[in-house]
Parts: sequence; C-alpha cells; structure tokens
Amino acid sequence: IKNTIAKFIHSAAVEGNVVIVGRAGEAITKNFTNSLHIKLQAPLEWRARVVADSEGMTLQEARKEAQEMDHRRSLFRNYFEKERPDIDYFDLFFNSSTLSEDEIVETIVILAESRGFVV
Repeated sequence: IKNTIAKFIHSAAVEGNVVIVGRAGEAITKNFTNSLHIKLQAPLEWRARVVADSEGMTLQEARKEAQEMDHRRSLFRNYFEKERPDIDYFDLFFNSSTLSEDEIVETIVILAESRGFVV
C-alpha cells in the first residue's frame, strides 16, 4: 500500500502544479527541483486544546489522540525517510501555535511567487 501511495504521489508530482499534503510527500518528491516542502508544527498541548475544542473531547483524550496520530505519522514517514531529520526534507517550517493561518499563507505565497510557482 505504501509503495502504491508513493507511485501515485510521484506521478502526480511529475504532472506538476499539485499540492501534496502529508503521506510523506516531502520524501517522495525530495529530488524534484521545482518544489517547495513545508511543515506545519505546533506544541502538543496547543494541538490537544484545538482538538479538544473542535471534537468535544477532554484535554486528556485529545492529548492521547494527538500522540497516537503523531506515532502513526512517524511510522509512515519513517518508511520513506529512514528516520533522517526533517531538515533533510523540508524547506520551511511554521509554528501554527504562534502564527495565524493568514500569516502562514501570505508567507508561502510570497515564497512561491519568488520561485516562479505562481504569477
């Protein structure tokens, strides 16, 4: 299944003009020169509060869910990345707990424009 996902992501990236979210897209498309790899991060407690509020969970339940999701993502990504550090794959990191969505989007657009991805 992982190799099928990788083939699909690679094929989509070869076609161009795509946004790939998750699924180790950064590792699968690492060698594409015309790409931008971005990682959104936030502290566990902040993510737990957001999940608790949006899903109607207790903070403890949300924290456990976030940790389980982190673990599943880590296992999936490590299949492709072989536990290499994120800096080997990502061009840019954002802390979602300290930046607004608008600030993040605005920064990405500026960088994408400077690289000629958008006109």
